[in-house]
Amino acid sequence: MGHYSAKQKEKIILKFRESKTKAKNFVKSYGISDQTLLNWCKKYDQSGIDGLGAPNSADKEELIILRNEVKELKKKNAELETRNEMWKRIEALISKKK
Repeated sequence: MGHYSAKQKEKIILKFRESKTKAKNFVKSYGISDQTLLNWCKKYDQSGIDGLGAPNSADKEELIILRNEVKELKKKNAELETRNEMWKRIEALISKKK
């Protein structure tokens, strides 16, 4: 079975907790792994049903913006590291001449 809605995930979690069976045995009829179920339970415990849904479009946009910022910062950092290394070499040459 494919994608589950947040409400469906919540129902599965509640049934699992009522069943008091091991995750490996419980998930067989749902077509998910026991690790998936345990991840859902963890998210549900942390954020309730809101933690079970897909990120909304605003979150996705923010994630894209943040990833682009990280790329730019990594690029700038590499440039600054190169400049710093060049200055260290220049300083070493100057101190040799003294």
